[in-house]
Amino acid sequence: MLITDDVERAVDEVTGFYSNYHSQRYIEGILVIRLQRAPDDAELDALNEEFADIVARGRIERIDATPAERADDDHVDLDRIAFRFDRHNYARLRELIDRLNGREPGRDEGA
Repeated sequence: MLITDDVERAVDEVTGFYSNYHSQRYIEGILVIRLQRAPDDAELDALNEEFADIVARGRIERIDATPAERADDDHVDLDRIAFRFDRHNYARLRELIDRLNGREPGRDEGA
């Protein structure tokens, strides 16, 4: 969450949040994060190391659109990553999204 009365800072927060991240959806207990660009193998390895604490089991993986998403025509053109999110550490999930957007997690410029 960002609290500000600075319009430029607010715009930066929103546009930065959606610079790569698009949306997310749970499918059969797996969190699917839709992106403009999925991480490459090296980036994915780094994410798995840095964010292992929020993965309930398994790893963060690149996936194709799921059958449920295809049936709903739910942004099937976008790249995806997926993992079993622990559904507790939402601040860390936000840090993961920041990292996917190329932003430093927890940064607080101008504060």
